[in-house]
Amino acid sequence: MMTIDVEAEYQQLATFFDEAAAFLDDGDNRLFARVPEVSGWSVAQQLFHSWKAGGQMLKAALMLYHGRGPIDHDADGPNRIGRIVLTRGRFPRGEAQAPAALVPPEELTRAELQMAAHRSHATFESLNGLLPSLAEVPGRFAHPYFGPLTATEWVRAARIHSDHHLAIIQDIVREAGV
Repeated sequence: MMTIDVEAEYQQLATFFDEAAAFLDDGDNRLFARVPEVSGWSVAQQLFHSWKAGGQMLKAALMLYHGRGPIDHDADGPNRIGRIVLTRGRFPRGEAQAPAALVPPEELTRAELQMAAHRSHATFESLNGLLPSLAEVPGRFAHPYFGPLTATEWVRAARIHSDHHLAIIQDIVREAGV
């Protein structure tokens, strides 16, 4: 079993939240930039998806902590893909598709982005005081691609996912020249 430094993962997520939120202060050319050769989604869509998916991943860790939801106490751990992703700390581009519920709308407003950012950040903040005890939380929730994850694995998955999309955003911005 892999040891996860959940405090380090959380700090890296804090960096993501700071960098991602800064885009909300940018002009429309940057926030809504789109470079199809990099991604079919714009910067705004990448952010929306990252906040929504990340918030759900962090909520899974919270639910495990509070003993709510479909907790599996007998699951062995992540599947093969999950083990690879969690161990490597990244996943390759273009090899997975977002579940339909996490696909961003084609058109987004700043208000919708701000709401997604606020909700995700609130979930993130609610984990802060719980970090020292997350490793002791029993049970797992199933991730749709990675299999059953512990609370700390959910935090790591959220960080990996956020880093993945932030890198795509940076590529879009660079290629768009904005």
